[in-house]
Amino acid sequence: MIIFKDIVSDNTIFTDRNLYTLVDDLYYELKGKVITEEAGEIDDAAIGNSSAGKVESAGAAVTGIDFVLQNRLVETGFSSVKDFKKYIKDYIAKIVTNIKDHNPDRVEIFKKKVNVKMAEIIKTFSDWKFFMVESMDAEALHVLVKEDGKTAIGLVWKDGVKEEKV
Repeated sequence: MIIFKDIVSDNTIFTDRNLYTLVDDLYYELKGKVITEEAGEIDDAAIGNSSAGKVESAGAAVTGIDFVLQNRLVETGFSSVKDFKKYIKDYIAKIVTNIKDHNPDRVEIFKKKVNVKMAEIIKTFSDWKFFMVESMDAEALHVLVKEDGKTAIGLVWKDGVKEEKV
């Protein structure tokens, strides 16, 4: 199994058990659906827990996006586009620093592509939902999600995650 972890918080963002594609060598597009998990068991293997198997949980059934539930992401929000721009500017700077350390030739390509994609996202800001990592580290990667009540698409910056084989 491959776990994709945030470069800032080291929290799991998604695993190779989730449906995803790499788009324009810039971001992973997660394909999900709205599901209901019955009370009583959660498949730990689906969230990258090495003790693969089902565990008991107490409480009522939970409805949500499969990759959000499976990876224990937490919904958050931004009160304005201005707040989102501040967050994303700071997070993209962390990605750029990481790229400089590991693949300096990629920096300019990344900056150019991310600026184009960010302009698209900001134009449709109100259509997006935002999910943070389980540790609720506000400086870590936020998964951007569009959903219609049945299906969902998540956006995860390729250079904002590292792959870990388990």
